[in-house]
Amino acid sequence: LRDTRQRVDDLTPAKRAGDYYMFEYDPSQDALDEPVETFVPEVSPGAGDFDKLDPAQLVHTAVQRDLDLAGTLDAVESAEQISDKEKRMAKAVSDEKSGAEKKQTPAYSSIDDEPRPGNQITAALCFVKKLLISAADWSAAFMNRRSREHRYVAYVLGKEKEKLKERLKQPLVDSSRPVMDVRQEFVQQNLQCVSSTSDIER
Repeated sequence: LRDTRQRVDDLTPAKRAGDYYMFEYDPSQDALDEPVETFVPEVSPGAGDFDKLDPAQLVHTAVQRDLDLAGTLDAVESAEQISDKEKRMAKAVSDEKSGAEKKQTPAYSSIDDEPRPGNQITAALCFVKKLLISAADWSAAFMNRRSREHRYVAYVLGKEKEKLKERLKQPLVDSSRPVMDVRQEFVQQNLQCVSSTSDIER
């Protein structure tokens, strides 16, 4: 009886149905792939990229800085040098500046050094210009992303057209010849020249 108990203890415990796996797989180590927007190749690489602050982010940055447009333009100029999208926006709305940035003379801060109406108008015009340029660039990138498949189809058709032109260099009919000569040639080849619906009925 003792030997029987020892043999039972030495046996490997049976796996339950829920513990059985056909393959060794750990879900926690599964690396999820990023979704692919489209498998169509880009005809113009970088046409759909927009690595700047969009108009909404520009307005949000200006509001966060209490409509200090000159300071906003300086912050946007330094933030757009960052490639990461989230860090770029965080840099734009952040009021903290490093020592190296404090030593540098900002491009737009001199506009509002003195609260004069002329300086404020200049800063406002510069901000509106930046806003319009950002809106145009963002719209162009958005349209390029949406029309990616159509532009690829147009590119392929254009290449096919060039190949057909190379293969069919000889025109079917010489346009420099008189129409009567072409019609006579059709008659000799037993071909019918259709010029109206009445010709089809005949």
